Amino acid sequence: MKRGGDSLQYLGVPLFVGAPRQYWLIPWMDRILARFRCWMGMSLSMAGRLALAESVIYGSLIHSFQIYKWPSSLLSKLTSAIWNFIWSGSILHRKPVQVSWKLCCRPKVEGGLGLRDLSTLNKALLKKFAWRILTVDSDLFAYLCARFFMRNGNVLMRRKSSIWPGLRPLCIDLRKESCWLIGRHSKVKFWTENWMGSPLIDLVSSNLGLEPSLDSVVEISSLTQVGLYLQLFLLVFL
Repeated sequence: MKRGGDSLQYLGVPLFVGAPRQYWLIPWMDRILARFRCWMGMSLSMAGRLALAESVIYGSLIHSFQIYKWPSSLLSKLTSAIWNFIWSGSILHRKPVQVSWKLCCRPKVEGGLGLRDLSTLNKALLKKFAWRILTVDSDLFAYLCARFFMRNGNVLMRRKSSIWPGLRPLCIDLRKESCWLIGRHSKVKFWTENWMGSPLIDLVSSNLGLEPSLDSVVEISSLTQVGLYLQLFLLVFL
């Protein structure tokens, strides 16, 4: 662990308390801009500048993007630097071009340059991390995060952490956008999981006397009981 200035760093990533702010991430951005300045004096073709941006710059951001939600202002500055460097060879001079950044971020087979929008990349990597937390299997780090940020399978709205402000809304979105695929040994909370478009408990007027109980995890094979089928039919459809 390296201590530099007012913050601690671990594997090159700054460690701090609270939501990510410009103050903590500006040194990271300055290091990336310094790399651009080192390349400005080189006689590089546009293809060479594009390759450097894809391999070095994006590679430098991946690790941090998987952990923190970067402020949009810093992402805009980095996007502008990448744009200027690719087209003019300098991050300080903006060359007038008629190609939009959105078009440049399209795959090469669709006529783009194969670049990735930084905001979209940041969100995609955080969403992948959020999915690991929600679907804990054998990942120890995801298991620890799930124990810290969730209670009884529910996402905690508040938690003192530098990574949770970026992950919490994505965890909530993933819960809304996903549902269970029922299998032979599915670990489904019968009443509260979203496996019929919405939780079954939302379709009943009362949770008193529910069988199985509200937080029970049941196997689908146990639902073949005639009594449970009858109760479900009466509660939901009548």
